[in-house]
Amino acid sequence: MAQEQNFKQYLGWGLVGTPAGRQYTNNGIDKQFNLGKTAFELGQDLGGCLPSPKLGDDAPLYALISRTEQNVSLLGFAEYFSIYEQGQTRAGTYFGSFIETANASFSPNSIKDIFSGLRQLSIYQMTHFIDNEKKAYHTSITGKTFESPKALEKIQLLAPVKNSITKTASSDFLFIHCQEGEALKVAEYLITSGLHYQYKDIFFTESEHISAQVRQMKRLQISSSQLFSLDIFVSSYKSEIHYLHTYIQELSKKYQDATSEIQQLKSEQAKIIQQEVTKKVEVQARAYQQERDNAIAEMKKVRAKAELGDTRLSLFSNEVAKQVAEKTEQKLTLQLDNKFKSLELKLRQPVEPVQAVQVDDISNPSMATKVLAIICALLFLMLVFTFAWQWFDSSVKISEQEYHALQADQKRVEDMEKKITELEQEKQQLKNARETAIKEQQDFSKAYNADLSKNDTEHNKGNKKSAGGKNAKPQ
Repeated sequence: MAQEQNFKQYLGWGLVGTPAGRQYTNNGIDKQFNLGKTAFELGQDLGGCLPSPKLGDDAPLYALISRTEQNVSLLGFAEYFSIYEQGQTRAGTYFGSFIETANASFSPNSIKDIFSGLRQLSIYQMTHFIDNEKKAYHTSITGKTFESPKALEKIQLLAPVKNSITKTASSDFLFIHCQEGEALKVAEYLITSGLHYQYKDIFFTESEHISAQVRQMKRLQISSSQLFSLDIFVSSYKSEIHYLHTYIQELSKKYQDATSEIQQLKSEQAKIIQQEVTKKVEVQARAYQQERDNAIAEMKKVRAKAELGDTRLSLFSNEVAKQVAEKTEQKLTLQLDNKFKSLELKLRQPVEPVQAVQVDDISNPSMATKVLAIICALLFLMLVFTFAWQWFDSSVKISEQEYHALQADQKRVEDMEKKITELEQEKQQLKNARETAIKEQQDFSKAYNADLSKNDTEHNKGNKKSAGGKNAKPQ
């Protein structure tokens, strides 16, 4: 037999009656489906079979109701008592209670607790909505809150057994008359035999009055002794029920195996996702590292070019200055040599004799000779000074060709300075590119860490949901 579970969340319960027409209020899972309003509504024909409230017959009419609506399989017990409406004394009115389960079945061991819960609900209705002296309602029950019976905590559920393999439920109902004290035993038998799969409305009672009224309706009625002794209602189902119980056990095992496999698959999936994420991050990291290395290498090349340019520019500047100085010195030395040679040749040329001056009367010939010698010396010095001045003036002048050559050298120096500036700019651009690559790497690391935290959170939430889904269904 399937394992019994206490799943209160799969239970529904409520009150039914006729305070002023048919009314009901509910709690538990019936709040979600609202099936109790129609499933546990007592028809006028059966309501008319209830004894008058004035007779004091306290034996209730019990019902085992089976429905499938809104893709929900409903199974529930109910009990009904006779009572008058507000301000009315007509027959067929009632009050009662119900306990149901959705997509599950009751354990036969819980029938006693179910009957106890039904009685607690009926007593609550009788003490809060009914005038016991008048045997009539004084307050409506629609939408009213009420106390939940403590017996609900003890009710055990089983996995549902669907009978759609070979049989379908009958549209008619079955009525069972019980001997005194046998109602509980009949309810247990109905659950264990699976008779509710054949009859979706099964009524039973220990009241002789109710049984006699139903007998007059010419509806299918048997006694509890006939139910226990005859197999006419269950013989065709015994083998199927046995099969279904075996099938349930197999399904339970498959469910457990499937649950274990799902958990394993989830764990493997998480590992695969983690591996893929790690692999992707490593690839991206290697790509960024390669870009960083390339940027550093390019920066080193540019730096080397810049240093080489500085060296070449320095050497070129020194060489140009050296060549200009040597060239200028050579030209000045050559010009000085030429000037000195020219002067030397001029000085070495013979001087023509001066014709004698006739002097009629010279009192002092020696003095005249001295004066003439001084004049000649002065003329010689003036001649030498004149030649020297002309030579010096011509030597300090630079020809136009030399001037243009110096301008060309200066232009080459300026071009080299411009190239050095461009190299410095390119060096700065590479530095900025390196800083950008480092920042992108840092942003990617932050984004990756955020993705890892989100996946862990979603994975934990998925595990919690899976755990909740596993505990949500009866086994």
